Amino acid sequence: MDMADEEGIMVIDESPAVNLEDFGSDLLEKHKSIQAALYKRDKNRPSVIMWSVANEPRSQQIPAGPYFG
Repeated sequence: MDMADEEGIMVIDESPAVNLEDFGSDLLEKHKSIQAALYKRDKNRPSVIMWSVANEPRSQQIPAGPYFG
């Protein structure tokens, strides 16, 4: 990240949530905590242009609506 800041490289800061299939309340609380930590850590980095909340979630599943809503 330091090099990206120095070299002007744009970064999408991505949550480690990959292939989400279980959209339960326990996972949601953990996911919120991780996202908050990523934001707190990187909010002032000039290289970060956006945050991604998940990589390839199974968003077509019905429980995904309330989870990401």
